[in-house]
Amino acid sequence: MGPVTETHVAAGDGARLRCLTAGDGPNTLILIPGWTMAADVFERQFERLAGDGLRVVSFDPRGQGGSTKDFVHHDYDTRGDDVAAVVETCASGPVVLASWSQGTFEHLSFVRRHGHDRTVGSIIIDGAPRHVVGDTSREWGWLETRPDAPSEINLAAWIVNPTTDRTAFNKEFIAWMLEDPAPEAVDWFDTISRRTPDGIASLLNGMAIPLDFQPEVSLLAATQPTLIVVRDEWHRIVSDWVHAHAPNARLATMAKHASFWCSPDHFNDLVLGFLTGAVAWSGS
Repeated sequence: MGPVTETHVAAGDGARLRCLTAGDGPNTLILIPGWTMAADVFERQFERLAGDGLRVVSFDPRGQGGSTKDFVHHDYDTRGDDVAAVVETCASGPVVLASWSQGTFEHLSFVRRHGHDRTVGSIIIDGAPRHVVGDTSREWGWLETRPDAPSEINLAAWIVNPTTDRTAFNKEFIAWMLEDPAPEAVDWFDTISRRTPDGIASLLNGMAIPLDFQPEVSLLAATQPTLIVVRDEWHRIVSDWVHAHAPNARLATMAKHASFWCSPDHFNDLVLGFLTGAVAWSGS
């Protein structure tokens, strides 16, 4: 693989985004982390995927990890522009953009604001095109508003709790996303998450509530190779959505929300198969 290099990318409003880069070659895979996470969560993708012919890049979104932290400019238009800054700075050739969890909103905002022509493929890693849906047992989204799950409860869980009780929130959330929530693994993710201030953590969730990027997922699937990898419990729901709205997309599963870290061989094989097959990147 060679060394992982840390640099910073200049983004809008004076923000500086911490970036990690490994590998070299004409093709670049850019990985977008999820809520409160940093580029380090993709350590096991750097280890396997980066090399001759394939450059792997990830970055800490603004407010997270080692990037600029302030309490303004956390709307997803700005965060989509941040993705554009990373693409422009870190890749001179073909790009595949991959996003995990809430990072998918940044990915799809980039598509909405900058188009899809700059990328030759897309990967969605257990993210969703909408934050709010009527019933998460039937629809692909994060927060539901059905009668037995009133919005007030969900709003408290997503917006209030990260600020008022971050310890309990992180412990429950991180345990949920891991295959084996061993204390050392939970602590590792919690340490990364804690680099995002409580207020920004809540703000990111609040800003996501009105988002609906279903047209962008459909557009990607219709215009370029698109791989959607979801946890097992989401497979039925996402399969139905893909069949109806993005029939050209490829759909695969992994066990849990963070299985790219827990079981990297399975996930990395999916990505390599997609890059060498659907995208036709030789040497990946």
